Amino acid sequence: MEISDLVKYFENLDEDIDNIINESFIRESRYYKRLLAQFTPRDTGQLSQNWKIDYDNSNNLRSANIKNDLVYAFPIEFGSEIDKRPWPSPGPRTEEFNSRIFSIQAIDGVAENAINDSDIDMTLKHMMNDITRIL
Repeated sequence: MEISDLVKYFENLDEDIDNIINESFIRESRYYKRLLAQFTPRDTGQLSQNWKIDYDNSNNLRSANIKNDLVYAFPIEFGSEIDKRPWPSPGPRTEEFNSRIFSIQAIDGVAENAINDSDIDMTLKHMMNDITRIL
């Protein structure tokens, strides 16, 4: 390897790392979207199929907001207040938990059940492995 090759390698390294981080970030975001869909209660399947990812790369920071805009996504995730719609009281498909009414398919919400610390640790390891491959 000649010195010019080494200089070129280091000139491209910053861009290469940025590209790898972007690819890794998108892959891991899609993984979490699949987890959320997998743990989403299914009656019609519409809720589980409606998860969307919004990416924001402003200010040199990367963030992904995984959201579900269906009107009943909020009570599935956070429960319904007692005596209020959509579930004013526990019924055959709902249960009271932490002073709220939840679907029995998602007690304590979807995200709480879908994503845990080991998933986050795994994501960090994947991203570090992706970066170290080019170094």
